[in-house]
Amino acid sequence: MSWIGPALHFLTLTIAASAHEVPAYCDAELLHAPQSTESYQVRGDRCEGIYAQQVSTVSVDLRSFVKGFGAFDPETQHSLELAWKAPPGIGNDLRLRGFSLKSRTYFRMDTAQPLTRGSYRWPTEILAAERLGRDDLGILAWVEARGTAGESRQVYLPLTAGAPQVTVGYEVTLVPSKKLKQILITLSEIDANGNQLRQTAVADRDVGGEFAYYASNEPTVIPTGGIGPPGFYRLSIKATAAAGDLVIKDIDFYHSGD
Repeated sequence: MSWIGPALHFLTLTIAASAHEVPAYCDAELLHAPQSTESYQVRGDRCEGIYAQQVSTVSVDLRSFVKGFGAFDPETQHSLELAWKAPPGIGNDLRLRGFSLKSRTYFRMDTAQPLTRGSYRWPTEILAAERLGRDDLGILAWVEARGTAGESRQVYLPLTAGAPQVTVGYEVTLVPSKKLKQILITLSEIDANGNQLRQTAVADRDVGGEFAYYASNEPTVIPTGGIGPPGFYRLSIKATAAAGDLVIKDIDFYHSGD
C-alpha cells in the first residue's frame, strides 16, 4: 500500500495546478508575481494592472480603434461600458484589451466575452487608482477569423465607450516604438476571408504631411473619415522611421455601417 501516499500527493498537486490555471486571454509574459494591488493579474473575468516596461524593436503598435469614446470619470463611475457590433458568420469569443496611453504608465487589461453579448462593463477601480481617464486610454476589440489559406487572423471591431458621440468613420491610435517621419494609409474593401476586393478612394494618404513628426512611445490618432457600405475592410499602414526603417501593418476590421 506504499503507493497510496505518492498517489495522493500527485493528485493534490494536480488539483492545485488546475485551480491556478491562467485564462487564455491573459498575457503570460505580463503575469509576474504581483508586487502591489495594482500589478497585472487575474481579476475575476479579466486580467488587469500595471506591468514593467517592454523593450522592443522598431514597431508601430495599434492601441485603440473606436467609433466614439466619450468622457468618463473612473473615480465616480463604477464601470465603463464598451460596446461593439458583431459581424455575420463569425462565432468565436470577442477579445477586449485596454492600454494606457499615459507616458511611463505601463497598463493593460485583457478579457474575453461572448461576441453576441454586444457590450461589456469594465470595472473602474484600477483605472481610478492609476488615474486613467478617457484621454489616457486606448481600447481594442477583435475576433479570430479564418484567412484565405485557413490561417487565423484578427478582425477588429470598432468600440464605443463613455458618453455618446456622433462621429463619421473611426479613430485609430498608433504608438511607434521609435521616432517616425512619415505615415501613409490605404483603405481597401475585403471579403470575409480577407481577400482584397477593391481599393477605396484612400490610397497612400500622408497622415501628417511634409513636416510631420511622430515621437517615440507617444500616441498618434488617425481619423479614417467615411468608410462606405457595411462590410469588411483593411487599413494598410506604411510607417517610415527617422532612421529609415519601414514598417508595414495591415489592420482588418468590420464596418457595421452605422
